[in-house]
Order: sequence, then C-alpha cells, then structure tokens
Amino acid sequence: MGSKIKLTILSVLIVIITVSFSTERINITKEKNEWKKLTLCLCLYEYIPLNDSIKRLDGSLAGYIQTNSLFGIDDLDKTRIFVSKYLNSIQINSKTNRSLSMMKCIELYESKELDDFVDSLANAALQPTNE
Repeated sequence: MGSKIKLTILSVLIVIITVSFSTERINITKEKNEWKKLTLCLCLYEYIPLNDSIKRLDGSLAGYIQTNSLFGIDDLDKTRIFVSKYLNSIQINSKTNRSLSMMKCIELYESKELDDFVDSLANAALQPTNE
C-alpha cells in the first residue's frame, strides 16, 4: 500500500512539473509573439510620416511595452536598431515613387530575420544573471 501512495505522489509531481514547464513555454512563446507585434508597431511608428496617420495617438507601441514581462528597455533599443538596419537592407521598388514603408514593415514582421532576432533576445533574457 505504501508503494502505491508513493507512486501516486510521484505521478502527481510529474504532472505538476510537466504542466509548469509547458505553461512557462507558452508564456515565452506568447511574449516572443507580442514582441514581434511591438516591432511591427515600432516600424510603423518610426517610418510612416506623422502627417500620413494618427499612429502616435493610438498607443499600441506603449501598450506592448507596458504588458511585456520578458524583454527590457535595452531590448527596445536593440529592436530599433534592428528595424532600421532591416528597412535599409530591403529593396522593394515602387512604380509610383512612394516609400512603401508600411509594406516594408509587414515584410519585416513576416521575416525569418525577425524570428531569429526575437529568439536571440529571448534567449539572452532567459540566461541567468550573475549578481
């Protein structure tokens, strides 16, 4: 009888640990997806002229910053630099001589480069700090 109780307790602990790790994984994935959305907002905010939109009054970029729990303010600066480099590297020709900034921001959002960049930020954020 004692071994059945031990086995039951061990089974319950395994389930709890598994659920904890899968919940943590879901949260990390959610945070990474939210940071990608933040990057899209940042791109639109920085590269679409103010007189072309009401984006600065929208508050979405600030909302993503406030609800984020994985990434830090340094990551926001790194993201700004990443967006600038990406937009300078992408070539999309306009037949009407327009900037196509929104199109470039959407391409950025869907790019493997952004996935890799956000993964690297998340990996760095998850590293234990030496304090």
